[in-house]
Amino acid sequence: MALEALAGLFPEGEASALRPFLAAVQAKFNWIPPEALDLACDRLGVSYPRAYEEASLSPEFCTEPRGEVVVAVCRGLACREAGSQEVLRDWEKALGLKDGETSADGRFSLCTQNCFGRCAIGPNVKVAVHFHSGQKPGDAVSHLKTFH
Repeated sequence: MALEALAGLFPEGEASALRPFLAAVQAKFNWIPPEALDLACDRLGVSYPRAYEEASLSPEFCTEPRGEVVVAVCRGLACREAGSQEVLRDWEKALGLKDGETSADGRFSLCTQNCFGRCAIGPNVKVAVHFHSGQKPGDAVSHLKTFH
């Protein structure tokens, strides 16, 4: 579904649809391209600064191209105390990427996020749409096997 068709699913002039529209774009394209922000302004009647603010400051949205599979490691305090830095290093080694990088083939992106709200069962990692809790170094390789 093209971006314009996706925008057509939202009521014209309805500024309250900005977040749901951006979430739909993020789900479809795995990031929010600049033309989606322009389309949000035209379709939903919001200002460009408002659309950009929502897209760039919300942790669940990304305004940079990402790989097909996004691996996000929690960097919240509870997860850090439980060892998420070591888990991040494990993922960096397994993917051959550093935090914030995307593989040359566009298959994987590695990033960190502030908190997933699963503090009691960390360290937490989100691979695509699936959460994995209680992670430890060495787990990355087993998760990657499901993608090959």
